[in-house]
Amino acid sequence: MGTLKILAEMLAYPESKNTLLERYYTVFMLQMKDESVGRKFDEFCRWYEGMDLGSLQEEYVATFDLNRTISLNLFDYAYGDSCERGPAMAELIEAYEKAGLLLVDEMPDYLPVVLEFMAEAGNSLPRQQMDALMNGLEQLRDKLEESGSKYALLADITASTIRCGCGAHTGGN
Repeated sequence: MGTLKILAEMLAYPESKNTLLERYYTVFMLQMKDESVGRKFDEFCRWYEGMDLGSLQEEYVATFDLNRTISLNLFDYAYGDSCERGPAMAELIEAYEKAGLLLVDEMPDYLPVVLEFMAEAGNSLPRQQMDALMNGLEQLRDKLEESGSKYALLADITASTIRCGCGAHTGGN
């Protein structure tokens, strides 16, 4: 499993805690070449492991659902409510469909969906789309850092992973 797929699951709403870290920690650490990224992942995992499921869910909702300045929908940062957002979303959906990814309940700019797509299709989005998504990701990271959220670590790791191109699918599930 590629690092982007792991990050997609870790950035989604925590529905169960069972073996998430047990399954991913070693895989992620073996795939990650950057030592500083590994330290950040380790710090996030230690925080995550120290929380019970209810507390993780409360933290997630407080961070991403109740805080109006923080969004996992990356085009919120790049386009806001401008008229450019609709066509950008349509282009993103078209890219997903070409790659065989069908969206059911999520917006196409929702970070875990973007990461799932990139894990399978790589950085195959048009340059303008990638720039808008990376801009959104960097603004998300900054907002998370300002709020003191541990999720800032994952946003930073995600940006580093995308920039280095080292999060693609590596076989298996």
